[in-house]
Amino acid sequence: MRTRTTTTRFATLALVVTATLTTAVAAGLATDQWRVVHVVSGSMRPAIQQDDLVVATPKPARSVETGQVLVFHAPDDGRLTVHRVVEVLERGDRPVVRTRGDAARTPDPWTLRLEDDIVWTVRRTVPAVGAALVWSRSPAARMGVLVTGAILFVLLGLRAIWAARPAVADAA
Repeated sequence: MRTRTTTTRFATLALVVTATLTTAVAAGLATDQWRVVHVVSGSMRPAIQQDDLVVATPKPARSVETGQVLVFHAPDDGRLTVHRVVEVLERGDRPVVRTRGDAARTPDPWTLRLEDDIVWTVRRTVPAVGAALVWSRSPAARMGVLVTGAILFVLLGLRAIWAARPAVADAA
């Protein structure tokens, strides 16, 4: 009996912690306190690997410094890019910077003018989670979740049926 109570308390605590973290992450994303970006290339190795997630927070664009890792849309094709600032060419409200991936020997072929008041800087890296997120969006993963849910539903129903005790008839 004691084990069941301990297990129930642990499960409740795990559920509360998970719900709290999920709410905090959702609130941060909804209010633009941070952004989560899936890294799709190895251009920032060894600091950031392909399929890592990076958490970026907003900073004033005028405070950009050499060495910061930014999340931005590349000027040439608009793809979301995570690269390091290697040189600040112009300062001010709309600074111009040169960027480079850590794995590259040469800077990116463009200069980047930061047009917004804020710039997204990488604060944290979450290793290897990006691949799981990409997989979770696939049709196979969705089907797997659906089938697993259906199986659990059936098993719980059968357990409830089998656990039901028959009524005891009164002896006369």
